[in-house]
Amino acid sequence: MKYNKITYGQDKDQFYKLYLQTETPNKLIILVHGGYWRNAVNLTSLQELETYFVEKGYSLASIEYRRGSENQWPIPREDVAAAIKDIKNRYSNAELITIGHSVGGQLALFTSNLVDKTIALAPVTDVNFTYQHKLGDNAVEEYYTAPITEQLLAEASPINYELNGVKKVLVIQGKDDNRVLVETSDNYIKKQNNSEIPIDYLRLSSMPHTEIILPSKPFWNYVITWIE
Repeated sequence: MKYNKITYGQDKDQFYKLYLQTETPNKLIILVHGGYWRNAVNLTSLQELETYFVEKGYSLASIEYRRGSENQWPIPREDVAAAIKDIKNRYSNAELITIGHSVGGQLALFTSNLVDKTIALAPVTDVNFTYQHKLGDNAVEEYYTAPITEQLLAEASPINYELNGVKKVLVIQGKDDNRVLVETSDNYIKKQNNSEIPIDYLRLSSMPHTEIILPSKPFWNYVITWIE
């Protein structure tokens, strides 16, 4: 599959891969990878999803962003927002749908006001909960440098922000996920129930954290229907 590498900043990680089916797409999927803010995981983790959507005829952008302890919060959020704004400027008539996994789900929810639809796969919505439960191999303690304050963790948590701007949101969470616990998605949905934004919740009885991004899983048929 051929793609163009588009830069939106000066850093080596400020780019996105762009697959166009037509020069003026009417719909464009935007992928945001996870990895618990670590440099070790990059956008190649979503390669199978890239292939899946492109082969189904969608134009697609897969965003890379600065992360790792040298790029403290809110740099990842700012980068993803900058990339989406760049995409919007280029394709102002396209309907934009973000799909983010894990921390990518955190970033997708935080930037949902910039797009039409957002899908969050096992999203990190409560960073303080993640910190207290030492999830992701103590990812919060590793990434957020001292002092780690409640205010800092609250500001990095989508659960503390009301959705706005986006047309609709879908959260997908596996009940047996041991890296992003189902309680956090449950609590996020309860918190957003008062929002005027329609929010759907697909709570899967069996879906480990890393398998949720595999397009071979049957629930992706539902995702396509939801997008359309």
